Amino acid sequence: MDKFNDVDSLISLPNKNTKVYKDECIFSFAAPDDENGLFICLKNFICLGLQYLDEYVKKTRHALFLQYKIVKIVKEGAPADDLEPQPKKLAIGVPGGFELPQDKYTVMERWNLFRYPDVRSPDIPSPKELSDNSDTSHLTSLGLSSKLILVINHVQRCDSAILVSERASATQAWEAENLCPVSKYAENLVQLDNGVKVPPSGHKCHKCDLTTNLWMNLSDGTISCGRRFWDGSGGNNHAIEHYERTKYPLAVKLGTITPTSAEVFSYPEDDMVTDPLLSQHLTHFGIDMQRARKTDQTVAELEIAANERLGEWLTLQESNKTLQPLYGPGLTGLINLGNSCYINAVIQVLFSTDFFRKRYALHLSKFVSSAIDAIVKSGSAADAVDFFGLQMSKLGQALCSGTYSFPPIIKSNLKSGEVVPKQPGIRPRMFRNLIGCTHSEFATKQQQDVLEFLVHLFDLVELEIKENKAKLDAPSPLSALTFMVEDRLECGSSHKVQYKNLTERILCLPIPLEAATNVEEVAAFENRKLEAEKAGVAFNEDPVYTKIGIDACISSWAAQEIVPDFISPATNPPGQRTFALHSSRLSTFPDLLCVQMLKFTLDDKWVPRKLNVAIQLDPNSTEDGRPRPNWRLDLSSLKAPGGLQPGEVLMPGDAVEKPAQAQSSPAVDESVVEQLQTMGFSRIACVRACMATNSNVEEASNWLMEHIEDTNLNDPIPSSGAASNDFSSVDPVALSMLLEMGIAENLAKRALEVCCNRVEEAINMAFTSPEELLNPVQTLAKQNDSSSVKAMDTETSKEGISDGDPSQYELIAFISHMGQSTSAGHYVCHIKRSALCKGIPGLVPACEPTPCLDENEDEWVIFNDEKVCRSESPPFQHAYLYFFRRA
Repeated sequence: MDKFNDVDSLISLPNKNTKVYKDECIFSFAAPDDENGLFICLKNFICLGLQYLDEYVKKTRHALFLQYKIVKIVKEGAPADDLEPQPKKLAIGVPGGFELPQDKYTVMERWNLFRYPDVRSPDIPSPKELSDNSDTSHLTSLGLSSKLILVINHVQRCDSAILVSERASATQAWEAENLCPVSKYAENLVQLDNGVKVPPSGHKCHKCDLTTNLWMNLSDGTISCGRRFWDGSGGNNHAIEHYERTKYPLAVKLGTITPTSAEVFSYPEDDMVTDPLLSQHLTHFGIDMQRARKTDQTVAELEIAANERLGEWLTLQESNKTLQPLYGPGLTGLINLGNSCYINAVIQVLFSTDFFRKRYALHLSKFVSSAIDAIVKSGSAADAVDFFGLQMSKLGQALCSGTYSFPPIIKSNLKSGEVVPKQPGIRPRMFRNLIGCTHSEFATKQQQDVLEFLVHLFDLVELEIKENKAKLDAPSPLSALTFMVEDRLECGSSHKVQYKNLTERILCLPIPLEAATNVEEVAAFENRKLEAEKAGVAFNEDPVYTKIGIDACISSWAAQEIVPDFISPATNPPGQRTFALHSSRLSTFPDLLCVQMLKFTLDDKWVPRKLNVAIQLDPNSTEDGRPRPNWRLDLSSLKAPGGLQPGEVLMPGDAVEKPAQAQSSPAVDESVVEQLQTMGFSRIACVRACMATNSNVEEASNWLMEHIEDTNLNDPIPSSGAASNDFSSVDPVALSMLLEMGIAENLAKRALEVCCNRVEEAINMAFTSPEELLNPVQTLAKQNDSSSVKAMDTETSKEGISDGDPSQYELIAFISHMGQSTSAGHYVCHIKRSALCKGIPGLVPACEPTPCLDENEDEWVIFNDEKVCRSESPPFQHAYLYFFRRA
């Protein structure tokens, strides 16, 4: 240890706020379980893989590291892969939930001091178990300075910076059952004295013969079957039909009652709830909660079982087929870090395009050099850890190089005490953590909408390109995605027109159900299902989807729509109420086209639901929806005529909507609002309570109870600065959809006003340009510029936007969603193999790429988190997002 006696100048004493990175190299995906482990700099506490030590030391002069390696040992009694217990909870990493890999092994840590370039100490002991954090007794015999001993002890004992950040962002394992609010109907629940006494067994639905998935209404004791699941299993909806007739609000699921809990559903609140008086309510019908035992599956267990049966999940994941794993450059899996499949799917698709590869995957060395220079200048590790360009480049190179893609070592014969071999795939913890730091929704381990993440990622890319810390000449990949939409508005009375150019990156296509091509087939299926329901027998047919051609969706997007109650500046006198005709066309055609299918809508009760449709890309496709090899998406019919046409007359200059004056959301404590919402109140009601009391949860909840009968409790809160002369009115249904996505009310209203109530455009604008929407000067200037065709400089407005001909596109990738909500379920992506990267110059892949079955056939690849396989039946008809490149 003599060579480590003069190193105090190379180390820093950490404090309780010092972040220590020891999970993942900041420049690569080197990890502690690699052969060489990681090297933790004892000056600024970042960790590096062996390959980056030379450049780092030469620039920073920080030459002392603590080498950290871990060895994973199979736990005694760990289940074999094929004997893992079935999950009982919709949970990840908790008892009864989906097991994480680390549940199967223990971790042994190994430490060494390393002085660059070649001085390595003998093994340094790990801290004693259960010892105090300040205990350094395991290091005192090494002959090191007291300062170095303190630093080593801190690094060994502290949690990694990423883990600390995850905890701060509340990203621990989640459980749906812990999210049940107390029902507002429980305390004063009406229970009828109708003499009903429920026996402990022999239950049956009062309208059919089902004896499982039964719910007892807590007001009248009626026993009915539950809702039907998306795959036809479950019940026959008789419980909810009973509520619709009686309006009795609460029901308990028989068979889930135990001495401590039971599943209770509130129909008016449309959620699982907690009934604090459940024991009393059950006693009314002769049920002794203390003697009850669980005999039926919970809702969570039924959902898991339904997801494992044939249907959408098996179709999209191709789980009913034995798929061949693929390895090599561009064929690297991303390990799920807890509902991170939406991130994984987007990243895989983006790096299947040349545009993102050229910006990020091919320039990691420049991003690394820039980050090290920034560390030298500032002395802060944050310049590398929080550098989006670096983390994006690091991820892109890892995916495209093939370094982390190789056949896994079979684990089935491992015995207790054996070392767990390194497995393929990337665990993007630092990237995930950085994304969470930039957006609170993505900091959680709950599922998110893949489109919202895609839009947010575009914002981060745009910011990185503006800053251009790495001084790259590579073009922005966003230019390839960006296109211009020409909006036309015609006054219904004067027939004068207004043209407006909007910049978009996603083409959002509505799904016109009236254009279905298999109406009779769907009707016959529904009739068979109804007959089975009436007969009380199980219905096990595969679902029949409503088939709609993508050409019909394109026509629906381009169709002229009537805008009612249009206050026109073009009438005589101006300001008369009339109607307007609105239509849109494409001014430019991007090199890379992202298309969203608007599968999620609101039913007649304003409850979000997913349309049960199959999109036919090629009208001459095969039965499974596979388009012909030479099929192309033709958008030539959407070509904009180019502004004012002969014979048309422009509306006056103030034809655009007058912008609302800058509005600010009511100043309320969001944490109080969130706690109040868990009690079952709407967000608007909770905001009203906070505004009225300007106090804590208790006073605000008391106010809500006192004003629960107020007719305007859930009405939108008027903004003090709202303009009164808007030329467009906000569609309440559209507004509700934006609010459901978490967009602030004032921002949602402004976006809908500017976009003439076009939901998809409003959502995109709210996410991409919120500052413009809430700035009346910028918004008015933007609208006035776009309303005057003569003043529009076409070349300037199209700067940074790809445009070309022909307007025909080849499908290269798509992302599919499984489940009934964008904030639940699972995402996978399929990518055309010809689009995938063939390697990174200068980097040798871990193995030779798996060859195609037929070199003349362009095969498809399924990316399901870490599983990368040859796709046998790509679910072309069920995509949520399609990605096309210009043919």
